[in-house]
Amino acid sequence: MATVSISEIASSNPWWQDPDSLQLDKDIVARKTSVTPWDPRIRHTFELQNDIVYSIRGPRQVGKTTMMKLMILDLLGQGHSPRNIMYFSCDLLESPRHLSELVKTYLKWLGKERKDRVYVFLDEVSSIRDWQKAIKHLADSGLITGVTLFLSGSHTSDLRHATERLPGRRGIATDSYDKVLLPMKFSEYVETRDPKYGTLIKGLDLLRREQRIQAICDLADGKVDPRLNEINLHTNELNVMLSDYLVSGGICRSMNDYLTTGRVSVATMATYLHAILGDIARQNKKETYLRQVMSRVIDTMGTPVSWNTIRKGTDMASHTTAEDYVNTLKENFIVCYLHCLDPRRGGADFDKEKKIYFEDPFIFHTCRSWVIGGNFHENTTRFVQSDTDEGRLVEAVCAGHVARLCYSISQQKDFFTVENSLFYWKGAEGKEVDFVFRIRDRFLPVEIKYQSSISTGDIQGLISFRNLCPSFKGLLLTKDKFDDSMSVLAVPVSNFLMLL
Repeated sequence: MATVSISEIASSNPWWQDPDSLQLDKDIVARKTSVTPWDPRIRHTFELQNDIVYSIRGPRQVGKTTMMKLMILDLLGQGHSPRNIMYFSCDLLESPRHLSELVKTYLKWLGKERKDRVYVFLDEVSSIRDWQKAIKHLADSGLITGVTLFLSGSHTSDLRHATERLPGRRGIATDSYDKVLLPMKFSEYVETRDPKYGTLIKGLDLLRREQRIQAICDLADGKVDPRLNEINLHTNELNVMLSDYLVSGGICRSMNDYLTTGRVSVATMATYLHAILGDIARQNKKETYLRQVMSRVIDTMGTPVSWNTIRKGTDMASHTTAEDYVNTLKENFIVCYLHCLDPRRGGADFDKEKKIYFEDPFIFHTCRSWVIGGNFHENTTRFVQSDTDEGRLVEAVCAGHVARLCYSISQQKDFFTVENSLFYWKGAEGKEVDFVFRIRDRFLPVEIKYQSSISTGDIQGLISFRNLCPSFKGLLLTKDKFDDSMSVLAVPVSNFLMLL
């Protein structure tokens, strides 16, 4: 696309002529007609009165565009001038120069005498190679003074590395410049599905991060927070919703399918699969290698593996190729992986094996069905009906949720990496702990036993770990068992996830 004219920009911003027109936008209409009208919590974390360059990262089709348009609706509802709000999808822009000219054309049209703040939403900016050069030029030219800028993209390393090349040009934010919109957490899923739980969480003052952290720390020290007792009253219903979440994940479209028809449609699966494969193909990866690596990650999910273990059984000649493909999956928000903790060093032992998890249940089922072939619905149903496989998927959900908690409590969010924040532990005598992370200067070990019966043998890894270093007593996460009779508190997974 050549330089964009103001008339072309106007066609993407119909509210310039009719502020009510955004209500007819396809993304807004789809949200209003959905049984899962998600309101992402991060939507309310932007500082809208300052000159800040924000990035919004997240997987394709997760809802970044819809969230941007909801923010525009908010601004219009607050009385901001419609013409001071500009949205543009950058998919067809060819270069940083075209991006720079787009913004210049808009700001010139507004006029030099503008007094009110301007909001510019640039969607999928990461589709433009070296896009940060345009933002740097605009900032250095003083053209985005009085502007709050939002840049979205679907590739974590591109947006992160590109924004790192804008030192001193992103304004001053009290929180993070880089926002991450992932599929909704289980607590968001529950409150989206049944608003009474949103009221419950708000009433228990668990929307505030410090209150959630305090509740988790109390549990990890064996103290039962009264608020957990309140959540525990709903365990049966929460467990039903957790079972549904293990099928549909936290993606609005798959949730809507499942809650209205009892299954996720093949069309929805295909939409997400094409988005995943398209993004990865643009990164010059071979589809045959990708399928083979995904197959190995699926088979070994939650088990400590080396890069060479992932390579075995594939056509790849080198373990470094396997590592490269797993990192590509990570950068596209499909998987995450954890290192083994060395308690003496207080950090990762990079020489030891990794544990790899999928980020979201629906994305997992989509990738698995592509790898093994066959009927998507039947593949998913058989998988979650296996107690062993269901337990592996619950462990993956917990890994992703605890990783988000680690991000939430990080003091350096713009430089956060899961690998340096969340770990597993394996001792010399074979004792293991599923997850370990640092909170309030102590390690918190978490073990998952997704079953109804538990015993003291299930907490031996936790006991061994806390004998090594200063740590909380730990947590044992179960299927439906709440037990405070052991030295470690046992809590249903669904209850714990509601605190995150």
